[in-house]
Amino acid sequence: MVYCLRTKYLIVIFVPFFAADTPNPNTTALAYGTNVRFDCNISQNEEEVVWGRTTSKGYQLLYAGLNLIRATDANNIKLSHVNYSLFLNSVTIEDEGIYVCYQAPRTLASYRFKVEVNSEIRIQHEGHSLSERYFAVKGEELQLHCAVFRTRETPVIEWKVGNWTKKSGEMINSSNTFIEGTFDFRKTLTYVVKHDTEIICSSSSANNQSVLLKVFTAPFQNSGMYMIICDNYSLVDLGCFLSFLSFQTPCDNHLLLLN
Repeated sequence: MVYCLRTKYLIVIFVPFFAADTPNPNTTALAYGTNVRFDCNISQNEEEVVWGRTTSKGYQLLYAGLNLIRATDANNIKLSHVNYSLFLNSVTIEDEGIYVCYQAPRTLASYRFKVEVNSEIRIQHEGHSLSERYFAVKGEELQLHCAVFRTRETPVIEWKVGNWTKKSGEMINSSNTFIEGTFDFRKTLTYVVKHDTEIICSSSSANNQSVLLKVFTAPFQNSGMYMIICDNYSLVDLGCFLSFLSFQTPCDNHLLLLN
């Protein structure tokens, strides 16, 4: 948005510009995929409210009043129609920058918020991120993908299963066999569950962060009918039963097999 001031001898054009360090904005460090809201703190009788963003590529106008003016494919930036608060949903590295709110045309009276997105590593299976514990049936084959968020470069992945380690990018031929699992070029670990073990994924591209997954084998086979006795109750606890069968939370008590 450009503002013009006409005088007798000169036309002066004001273009909003915000240096990255003048003044120093408060930095908000966000985890990948989280939501955040920024308040503009304006009075209702002020003139048009403007939101913009400064990045290494320059200044980008986002909103003027309630009108969307940004030229981007991102759809995670929303504006509240009540108090002009700016919402960022499911942030990624593309959302980093300094967000500026001001009341046109007084650009010097502004609020600045610096957004940084922390790097994060997740172990995923069938498109879902796994928690710290995963319960599987012995013999089950897992396709574990090490997903690295907040990086513009190709991540170097390192897997550690039990007492052996393998890095992505190293050549793997068909004659190589591992007791625990194998790799492919997509940074995916193919692991056949044989016993309880720990799997660690780390990446130098994410500040050497790592994520730990503990794999537990369920103490039964794939056939038969089972009754679980939880917390010393004689009746079946339905919640515990369903949780156990879905391998999400263990029921560390007694297990009865009914043939």
